Amino acid sequence: MKKYKNNNKCKYCKKTFYVKKPSRINSIYCSRKCYFDNRHLILYDKKCEECGKVFKTNGKIGMNKKYCSRKCSNKHLSGFENPHWKGGKIEKHCPVCNDIFSVFLNERRKSCSMKCGNILKKINNKKTNLGKTKYDTPHLMKMSIERNGKKRSKEICKNISIGTAKWCKRHSGMRYKYKKEYMRSNWEVLFAIFLDLNEIKWKYEPDRIYLSKINKTYIPDFYVPEWDTYIEVKGYMRDTALSKINAFKKEYGNIIIITKKEMKEFGLI
Repeated sequence: MKKYKNNNKCKYCKKTFYVKKPSRINSIYCSRKCYFDNRHLILYDKKCEECGKVFKTNGKIGMNKKYCSRKCSNKHLSGFENPHWKGGKIEKHCPVCNDIFSVFLNERRKSCSMKCGNILKKINNKKTNLGKTKYDTPHLMKMSIERNGKKRSKEICKNISIGTAKWCKRHSGMRYKYKKEYMRSNWEVLFAIFLDLNEIKWKYEPDRIYLSKINKTYIPDFYVPEWDTYIEVKGYMRDTALSKINAFKKEYGNIIIITKKEMKEFGLI
């Protein structure tokens, strides 16, 4: 490759150098190293905006400098000038220990420490009904004395059990709703529709049955009063479910299991 001689010397190292491109004949520096090294030697006189002192800086970053030191920049950017200013601090009296402490304007802290805060929380709870028991309040104590020794009626117990069962059905994995009944799977919904089409009356999970042999409870999916039979719809049979069904068959016997095979035969899936 042809080399072009440049008559000018390097501004930094004072050496003559050759260039490979004609566009670089008028270059001042022999290399990029000399160019960057020379930049740091160029000094600019700047006036500090805080103290008024004249100081020298170098390079492009130095040209934008406003302050001679970090101390002057922190002093200038205090109060309203600081972009992170939160409105300043104010003094407050702690209602528990009466000590004076300082907080920002936008802070809602009422106590000087965590210890005082916990004490203040207990004081506020006593003013309201929060955290109160029948032994703390006279009206609750009166109610408990009136009800002491009295049993709940069968009607109240029945209403409580119905209410808890409804709540459990809505909040314990029940995802599909059909005729005001929350069901656990879409197969159960399809089977319920199948029974309705055939005009067969059914009940969904009406009883919780105790299995004495394995000491567990079991809830069959459907009960058909006409046949006096329970029906269980199962897509996947786990070991725990199988043990419950086997125990139920030994004790009671009247249960029909609907699997994937039967669902296909009925044309439901």
